[in-house]
Amino acid sequence: MQFTLLVSVLQILFFFCLSCSNSDLRNPNTLEQAKIEAIEISQIKKEFMYGMMWLYVDEDNNTFNGWVKESHPNQNLKSLGYLKNGQKQGLWISWYENGERESDIEWDKDQYHGIFRCWFSNGKPKVVGQTQDGEVNGEWKNYYTNGQLNAHSINEIGKLKSIKVWRDDGGICQESKVEEGDGIFIEYDEYGKQIQKRIFKEGVEIKESSPKRR
Repeated sequence: MQFTLLVSVLQILFFFCLSCSNSDLRNPNTLEQAKIEAIEISQIKKEFMYGMMWLYVDEDNNTFNGWVKESHPNQNLKSLGYLKNGQKQGLWISWYENGERESDIEWDKDQYHGIFRCWFSNGKPKVVGQTQDGEVNGEWKNYYTNGQLNAHSINEIGKLKSIKVWRDDGGICQESKVEEGDGIFIEYDEYGKQIQKRIFKEGVEIKESSPKRR
């Protein structure tokens, strides 16, 4: 009797673990199955629930659970992911209209949490980083469209600790330097054009004070 009960418990745990592992889009079999099962997210309504958050809900106003997708006008897949209790959960993948991978982003209860990777439409890396509780965290690398490294930063849950910046020709931007959370960050776009100069103090961006009018 006890042996039979133990076997039953082990079987339940096995299938539970199997179902958990099969919810990860990094598994090729799961990815293909999710593409089949997913419904267009535009078909699911979003409601402001409990007076505090927006959640995807089903026809009975229960929070939605399942695979969802978005499609490009040419019907190619645009994005694919899982909704748990009406919120984005786990790895979500997006593609360009030409079918090239655009991003791999992990979520936890509708917040960025985990892997954050993006690519240009030519297949070259655009951003490689990590997030935690909706904030940038750890090592981040940004690239130009030509494949040259744009910026390499170290972050601590939303605070910039250090950063080095390169121009699109590979030369180091000497003016841009943040160490121990303090310094100047010269930001360039993906094509090498300077966007703005940002000043950081203790890891937080500060605004330059405007000159006083006489």
